[in-house]
Amino acid sequence: MLFGYFDESGTDGQHGHTVIAGFFGELAEWVRFSTAWEQALIDENVAEFHYSGCVNREKCYAGWDHKSQIAPHLSKMAQIICDHNLNPFAIAHRGDFKSVSARFPNSQNRYSSAYSVCFELLMGTVTEKVNFRQMSPPVMVIAKHPEYSKHCGNVFDLIKETGNWSGVTSIVHSSPSQVVALQAADMIAYEARRYVWKLSKLRDPEHWNEMPLLSRIMPLVARGERFADSIMIDDTKLEKVLAEVSPSSD
Repeated sequence: MLFGYFDESGTDGQHGHTVIAGFFGELAEWVRFSTAWEQALIDENVAEFHYSGCVNREKCYAGWDHKSQIAPHLSKMAQIICDHNLNPFAIAHRGDFKSVSARFPNSQNRYSSAYSVCFELLMGTVTEKVNFRQMSPPVMVIAKHPEYSKHCGNVFDLIKETGNWSGVTSIVHSSPSQVVALQAADMIAYEARRYVWKLSKLRDPEHWNEMPLLSRIMPLVARGERFADSIMIDDTKLEKVLAEVSPSSD
């Protein structure tokens, strides 16, 4: 059975980039991954992997040295992901959601945030890919968000009732502290947001050094060893999405 685990990054609105990203894999592969991941955390005395907590030296990462501890830890966890047959998937918005949304006030009940737009694109795109590849519809496990999970759950139920999003069996919201596969989703979501943020600077090898997961997994995708799907929408594409549910107030 296919499972997808997804997390978000950038919903604080500080950078104008919002990402929902994660991985798909068969249940047996997730079990193998979880065993390896949990053992790595035990070995390094880390209660729970959290990317921003690690790079900012918070909680169990307090006092860690970047060169001797943080960088090797991130590389180790990235390699564990790449050692398992997990396929990456990401949806991102890059732009100024608030300014665009203000021109379409009637869309705000449905699309209250860039997260809600990315969520719907994720569900629709997964359905398209599942149907095209004739795959079994996955169960989607999504990291619980205090502001958006309830709304997105309601939207999912309503759209499923119309017969759409048939490519997703169900969605479950959970916490990375309870489901270690969501910690892998946290890792790719964090790096995917940095990727979107640093698009104009990615020719500089130093920026790739800051993304140990993407720098490892992209060559696997290029060699056909992993499937990958990603969509990035800018404000022009966002306008089209919002216009479908609300005429412009201009």
